[in-house]
Amino acid sequence: MSEIIPNVVVSMPSQLFTMARSFKACANGRIYIGKVNTDPTLPENQIQVYLEREDGAHIPCPQPIIINQAGYPVYNGQMSKFVTVEGHAMAVYDSYGVQQFYVPNLLKYDPDQLRKQLGAPGGADIIRADGDNTVGDIINSQWKTKSLDFFQPLGGHYIQKAADWCKAHGYALVIPRGKEYEYSERIVFEDITLLWEGTLTLTSLIDCGIVFRRNVMMPTYGHLKSSKNIVLPDDYFMVGFYSWRSPEGTLGCQDNVISGRLDIRNGHIDYNGWDQGNVDDYANLTGGGVLMLGGSWMRPTLGMTDRSWENVHRNKLNFYIDGFSYSLVMQGIMDANSPGQFVGWVNGNTIDIRARRFKDAISLKCTSTNPKTTRGGEVSSNIVLAELQSTKVTTRRFMYCEGYDNKFTIKGWDINAGDGDILFEFTKGNKSSDVFQESTNNIVELLYATLNDGESWYSKFVKEDLPGANNFVSESFPFKNIFTESSGYALSSRGSSGGYVRGIDNFLGNFSLRPRFRTRVIKNGSDITSFIEDINNMFDGNQSSSTNIDVSIGDSVSIEMDMISSIYNFTLIGQTLSYISSLKGKVKLEALNANGNVIHSTNEDLRSTNVTGIRLMTRVFTLRVNYYDFKNSGELRIGCIFAKCDSHNTRMGVVGSSGGDVSGHIRFLTPNSSPVITDQITGQLWEIISERGVLRTRKYTP
Repeated sequence: MSEIIPNVVVSMPSQLFTMARSFKACANGRIYIGKVNTDPTLPENQIQVYLEREDGAHIPCPQPIIINQAGYPVYNGQMSKFVTVEGHAMAVYDSYGVQQFYVPNLLKYDPDQLRKQLGAPGGADIIRADGDNTVGDIINSQWKTKSLDFFQPLGGHYIQKAADWCKAHGYALVIPRGKEYEYSERIVFEDITLLWEGTLTLTSLIDCGIVFRRNVMMPTYGHLKSSKNIVLPDDYFMVGFYSWRSPEGTLGCQDNVISGRLDIRNGHIDYNGWDQGNVDDYANLTGGGVLMLGGSWMRPTLGMTDRSWENVHRNKLNFYIDGFSYSLVMQGIMDANSPGQFVGWVNGNTIDIRARRFKDAISLKCTSTNPKTTRGGEVSSNIVLAELQSTKVTTRRFMYCEGYDNKFTIKGWDINAGDGDILFEFTKGNKSSDVFQESTNNIVELLYATLNDGESWYSKFVKEDLPGANNFVSESFPFKNIFTESSGYALSSRGSSGGYVRGIDNFLGNFSLRPRFRTRVIKNGSDITSFIEDINNMFDGNQSSSTNIDVSIGDSVSIEMDMISSIYNFTLIGQTLSYISSLKGKVKLEALNANGNVIHSTNEDLRSTNVTGIRLMTRVFTLRVNYYDFKNSGELRIGCIFAKCDSHNTRMGVVGSSGGDVSGHIRFLTPNSSPVITDQITGQLWEIISERGVLRTRKYTP
């Protein structure tokens, strides 16, 4: 009777069946077994009892069960083991038919039900382990794991087979530490936990050889590299994040979390013996590290053909990337040529990246298949924390951005002028001029960037299609915000330069209008000051004005500013040109003492903005800005000459309505301007005016 499941032994709580009031055996007594909480002597309440033989067989036996002289239950005179399949009531009677014991429920619960509960989902949760924890808590805190080594004997594309099996059976895939596994076909991870600590090595040219689709958890530090036997094309990437078209619709590439770190390295860098690595040939540092793509159907190398609305979002990722042309590319594509105009988004992602030996570290691209459309794909609302190390041999840009509303916190290393003309570029790309999608409202915070001490290099570090449309902050500089040259804060009037300077207090505001200060314009050795009608335009801070001087090849123009009544200590001198100019030449920024000796001189090629950098220039009597060695003819448009004075600046006095330094006095240089005071009792406003040297007041109504 194989269907019988013996659970309960029919026995007394004590070893023998004894009398209730003595320790004598209940000789020739009777045992009745019935349903719980019933009278088992009644046939209708009795349940089946089985005799269990030595070979495990079970034979039904009748009731009552006889107790022998020794107090043991017997069957045909032989001591036997009796069992039931469920909990029961038990009554024991002596040889005279007197009840000795009655147990209404021999067990507190049905063993069959307990078995079912333990075997059901969550069964481990009803077993207490230690403290407040159950066995289920302990099991849930551990992963069911399968090592990649288990699948390696399968051969072929065994890594993908391992990923698919673990996904189907709810196992975490272990890529063991210290081991290296080669792969030559694309691997797609989805709905899986990766305990990745070993190394996967790409041995063939595959675009996005590793793909994270959705719900991939990686709490470990894994390693990925390309083989030194291959050189990736620049448009091939080691890792891809992109969605795909399912039969039910588009599924997003989302909720991937790399809380450890994925270390991605070019195989042409040898790290043996040196943690910085030796490059065999910089020409081999090509290809890409990570591609986050909304619009995979526009990339034939990925094998995606069905167009759909694709999104890459809500991913939290951590990377170290070394030795690729493009470390991180985030691209949204709009298929404007199809009837549905499918759009791809890359937004809401949080990325921590450290990159070295790159051409472009971070690229955000909003692409359209038709450049005449008004917009491209979308790359927005992403947060990127980046530690970027510039390399003279490879680095072109830290960032290229067509996206908007993104935030970047960047720690830059080893920045120098030889790295390229633009390190941060914000542009609409190759879209037509009437496209309304601009790269705006991005925030770039620079932390501890290492730069040459000449801040004028910022004018070549940053370029915006719309100057001032993005916000730049640098905690490592004495002046926090970095302003576009076109902003009033920078006191420049070049409306479309895209250059950047620090915010300063301009000591030279309205310099040519102030008494005890003298401005001279010297051209080719001759004083032409009297011929310059707009001489104060280069001091007034007005963005729409400039001082214009015609120059020819080889000319020299010097702006000299003498402080006749006193001497000052300066920390910075600079100039900006108004509007885009094709003039080529040089500029020299000089500080001289009262004897005409040069205290400091900065000599540079003429650019949109030239600045000395922070210097300590003491006991200055004359400032001189000398434009010379012109390579072509044209109009020299001086937008602003500015300086920061350490011993005296606008914050030490009062700024009048003209906006200039007032040397410690309240001075109103524009016509019909005068101070207004408030009556402390009545609150009436009174204007103070002077008529032929006589002061008087008159009521003032705003």
